[in-house]
Amino acid sequence: MNRVNRQRTSCGRGSFANVAARWSVRVVGACIVAMIVTLPVMAQDTTASADGALRVLRFEADGRVRLEAHDPNGRRIGRDVNEIEGATFKEVDNGMVLEIPDPMAGDYELHVDADGSANRIHLFDVWVTDGVTTVSLAERELIMNVPSGPYVIRVTADGLSDVTGSDAGSGDGGTSLVTWIVVIVAVLAVAGLAIFLFLRARKRKLQ
Repeated sequence: MNRVNRQRTSCGRGSFANVAARWSVRVVGACIVAMIVTLPVMAQDTTASADGALRVLRFEADGRVRLEAHDPNGRRIGRDVNEIEGATFKEVDNGMVLEIPDPMAGDYELHVDADGSANRIHLFDVWVTDGVTTVSLAERELIMNVPSGPYVIRVTADGLSDVTGSDAGSGDGGTSLVTWIVVIVAVLAVAGLAIFLFLRARKRKLQ
């Protein structure tokens, strides 16, 4: 009787191990399929985002200040210099505009200097836009408060942001969604494979 009970118990454990092993294989297969299906879609979305990224980066100022922008490669655009292909400079009303077409990803520096005709109590405004997002860098500031260092604008496929004073290194921004999906799917696949191997080894012991 005891032998029969042990055999039934062993069969029950073996059956459970078989079911669990089959499900582990299915989990691993599902993870691999999800990775294969998801990556092309996400890559296409990422490409579309990059294609629809910033077409024009425009720095504007209102007030008696001068602007000079430096791209990530150190090339400049300003009143007296233009080293960036396609970039333009123009004075409008009481200010000026710098436009950089098809800006590259990276950090742009915007240097602001007081115009020679300005006095300490004149006001100025400075902002940057891509046509969708507008970031105010200085709003109704006194000329005496013109910063000695540049404003730093980070351009990525997702848009632009003011990172002036940030300790973060230049780059394309945070980890992409595609990267996170790959990591999650890979972790699930490894976990499923580990469970499968464990249950398979256990099954062999029970046989």
